[in-house]
Amino acid sequence: MRIAGGSTRRIHLARSLSLEMPRPCRSASFARSNPPMSRECWLRTNSRVASLGFLVPGLLIMAGVLLILLAPGSAGFSVWQAAGVALLAAAALMAVAVVYMLRLPRLAYRDGELLVYLRGFRPEAVPIEKVEVFFLGQTESMMPGKGGVSAKTSAVVVRLAEKATAWHARDVSTALGKWQDGYITIRGTWCEPISPDVLKQLNDRLIAAHRRRQESEKAAAP
Repeated sequence: MRIAGGSTRRIHLARSLSLEMPRPCRSASFARSNPPMSRECWLRTNSRVASLGFLVPGLLIMAGVLLILLAPGSAGFSVWQAAGVALLAAAALMAVAVVYMLRLPRLAYRDGELLVYLRGFRPEAVPIEKVEVFFLGQTESMMPGKGGVSAKTSAVVVRLAEKATAWHARDVSTALGKWQDGYITIRGTWCEPISPDVLKQLNDRLIAAHRRRQESEKAAAP
């Protein structure tokens, strides 16, 4: 069956304009049954808090629509209408950024590396053999509490090997956590609820990743 030339051109145009979004995290069972895995999610983001980022785009959309609808009448395209269109465009870009952020984890695993998302959209990769253990900690939530004092929140703490000095410190977003002295602290405000089961899963996955790493090194040895 033939497809009209105009339809074909529209299909190619739609594909060329499509935005590449990050693939959602795959579970450990999916990764094992579908090698090679793209990314195995270990610790998810706090989708409820991250979704608050839609508030600003929503306000911009309302303002843009009002500017377009209530702009003083004129024969041409007024400055107010142009400002409204600009606000709608900014709102669309911000909404895409929020959706992108919601699809990113806090911790993930891929090809022998722990991926740490504590700054922007690009992760910091740590060789999995440099990661020793995950444990529960407590830190400032970076959210206002009673009397203006920052409230405390639980945190996932990642301890790195003492000899892995090259990975002992990184610049990260202070709102999301901190990375210093060989410890990575992920604030509970910005990740999924931290429970004993979550920590057990993290350490079980770490042990399994260490084991796979050792097996692959033995297989590659002459």
